[in-house]
Amino acid sequence: MKIIPAFKSSIFYIILFAISVFVIFFIAGVSNKQIQSLNKSQELIINSHKVHIQLEQLVSTIKDAETGQRGYILTHDNDFLQAYNGSRIKINQSLENLHTIFSEHPQRLENLDKLKALIDKHYVLLLQGIEVSNAPNYDASTLRDKMIMGKNVMDSIRTQTNKMINVEMKQLLKYEKDHRQELNLTPITSLFVVLFSLVVFLFSFYRINSDLKRFKRLNQKLTLVNNAFEHAESIASISHWERDLSTDKITFSDNYYRLIGYQPQEFDINIEKYMEFVHPDDLDKFKRDRTRHQKDEKNKSIYYRIIRKDGEIRFFKSTAKIITDIHGKRMIVGVTCDVTKSHKNTVGLEEKNRELEIKNTELSSFNHVASHDLQEPLRKIQMFISRIKDKDFSNLSESGQDYFLKIQNSSNRMQILIQDLLMYSRASKGEMITENINLNLLLENAKYELAQLIDDTNAVIVSEDLPTISVVPFQFQQVLINLINNSLKYSKLEETPVVTIKASIIDSKDYPEITVKKHKLYHKIVVTDNGIGFDQAYADKIFVLFHRLHSKSEYSGTGIGLAICKKIIENHQGFISASSIPDVGTTFTIFLPK
Repeated sequence: MKIIPAFKSSIFYIILFAISVFVIFFIAGVSNKQIQSLNKSQELIINSHKVHIQLEQLVSTIKDAETGQRGYILTHDNDFLQAYNGSRIKINQSLENLHTIFSEHPQRLENLDKLKALIDKHYVLLLQGIEVSNAPNYDASTLRDKMIMGKNVMDSIRTQTNKMINVEMKQLLKYEKDHRQELNLTPITSLFVVLFSLVVFLFSFYRINSDLKRFKRLNQKLTLVNNAFEHAESIASISHWERDLSTDKITFSDNYYRLIGYQPQEFDINIEKYMEFVHPDDLDKFKRDRTRHQKDEKNKSIYYRIIRKDGEIRFFKSTAKIITDIHGKRMIVGVTCDVTKSHKNTVGLEEKNRELEIKNTELSSFNHVASHDLQEPLRKIQMFISRIKDKDFSNLSESGQDYFLKIQNSSNRMQILIQDLLMYSRASKGEMITENINLNLLLENAKYELAQLIDDTNAVIVSEDLPTISVVPFQFQQVLINLINNSLKYSKLEETPVVTIKASIIDSKDYPEITVKKHKLYHKIVVTDNGIGFDQAYADKIFVLFHRLHSKSEYSGTGIGLAICKKIIENHQGFISASSIPDVGTTFTIFLPK
């Protein structure tokens, strides 16, 4: 299986990356705006200097024109008019430059218009002075008036120019202050951009490096997992596969090739090639099942035979399920396993089951023999024993009478043994048809069955208000009969037998005696007596079939009664145990699921 690393950022890092990009762009925007403001303030400072220069040039040009006019009036030398004639062009150019600079400032344009009007008026007066001086016999007083008016206009020009220069100086100071602030902020902003970008870069580098290390470790783990999975497939004789429903392309793991006797990837496989290995007798069924399972998204299994490369026939089981990935692509994923060994085990188990059925049939025949064929001659023996005892017993010798009584006791024990064996057999194979029944009622029935024995031993049966339980009534009644009978049989001769029966509901986790805790709550039924007791070392052996702790001469019995109790309790998915102290008494504890 190829390992394809998948790099998937978490939502946290996506959000962090988006915020970082936003902050960088925001700071870059602020920095760009500051640079634009810096350029603008610098442009304003330059324009202020240009205005200052243009105004000074304007005043200087007017002075040159005025000087040329006066020189001409005094000498009438046309050379002095060159400065006057050329000054107007320079003044108009300066005014046009200033108008361009002041185009976005209405107040400055207004001051410029006032200056232009004064300049036009001054040039008119200069021209009038030249014309007066050119007239023959000109009036000196008239010329003087024109010169004085020109001087006054020139003073107004200076005043207006100074006013405009002062305004520009104030603006220049403001522009220089703003420019210094922009100069101070721009490096800080740029430095912050650089530092933040550096932090983002270092963090990104750290995360990328960490992710690469983590992905490297994950790839190593994935390699180990894939290797372990491949070994597990080989050990378990399974393989996995994928089939794309849109392209019908099928991909198998390496172990599939081994299962059919080839080396991994020894040939290119598709569904048609795959079916070449299916046993001809199973091919039609395989195709039908495959077509049907393509329409059902539930897990489905197909059983079929495969013919390996070496000709060996193996039994395969394929289980598959249709899934849809996150892109909406539908595909089938499945597992194919070699179940040949399991199939052979199943065949063997079926054979064993058939043998068991035969043995059960034989056991049923034995039960029939025990219940009819064995009891019939035994009843005749007992009948003849009874007749001999009634008619001819007194005619027997003393030893003959002794032998006769032993024969009678043996036939009675044989009768009890056969009945106990039948009861044990029924307990082993009886149908479990349970019903909810009051335990007090079953106890009363048991006491009724044992009434003669209870009277003979003067026994006392003590019980609390017992609960209603779900049991097979006649079976659990037999348990009570056997336990009470056992207590009375092994009672002390010098002490009145007392049998106490209690019941409670307990939690299985608190009782280690409940070895398989299939249920949480259990009924705990305790039967306690004050009999002769027994050594605790025999606590488990007393439930073994035919096992007795005492000889037949000491106590009667067949050694089957407690085995019947254990079998019935186990049929009810319960547990029974015994605890005892010699000469003190015995306690039987029963646990039944609630």
